Amino acid sequence: MPHRPSRVSQVSIKIGDIERAIPVKDGGKAWLLVLGAFVCQMLCAGLVQGMGVTFVELQNYFGASATDISWIGSCLTFSACSISVVSGALSRQIGCRPVVVCGGLLASVSMIAASFSEELWHLYITISLTGFGCGLALPAAISVIGFNFQVHFGIANGLQYAGVGVGIMSIPPLFQFLV
Repeated sequence: MPHRPSRVSQVSIKIGDIERAIPVKDGGKAWLLVLGAFVCQMLCAGLVQGMGVTFVELQNYFGASATDISWIGSCLTFSACSISVVSGALSRQIGCRPVVVCGGLLASVSMIAASFSEELWHLYITISLTGFGCGLALPAAISVIGFNFQVHFGIANGLQYAGVGVGIMSIPPLFQFLV
């Protein structure tokens, strides 16, 4: 009978002078984390790609130039990338779950607020807040996979990153249908 790796093992993490042994599990609830990270990747990547679908509609609605409208996507991308460093530090301090939840809530509430935008600068602010929410949620959602998988880490990581492709392929057509 071939040797099967243990489903529960420990990883030693040293933060400052403190060293902790954290149990790493390769099954059960850990796969739900992969599903959550997949959805997070799908929504955030799809949102960025879906901005192009709404470009002309936003130009017509606000009566703005292409340059003014293109700042919306730039604000989203810049804010998501710039807050990622903070997300890593927050994840270490308070844990991945609260950071992902706060990021998801911020992104959701600001997207809803963006739908009520009457002026273009309202959209700049709300979309920037959406980017901050995605930037908080994504790094924490990615790193939680490393804490919960050892044996099947490659499969889990690949599955959660597949959310990017699914989001890029599915969210823009959804935006087109909704517009």
